[in-house]
Amino acid sequence: MLRAEQPAIGKTILELRQQMGLTQGDFAAKIGVSWLTVNRWENGRNKPSAIALRQIEKLLKKKGNRNPQE
Repeated sequence: MLRAEQPAIGKTILELRQQMGLTQGDFAAKIGVSWLTVNRWENGRNKPSAIALRQIEKLLKKKGNRNPQE
């Protein structure tokens, strides 16, 4: 799948991860998945499960990144 066709969730995860200054491996470790899973999300090959989305939400709340652009 081309980057331009990347689903919105994958793009959002990529942007959040980069804003947090984390590698795919670091981000994956913090939410309990493999780096390959994060890579697949970011490249639009898979979408995160509801459980993974809750883990991402917890991580963002812990980091205080509810609105990273503020």
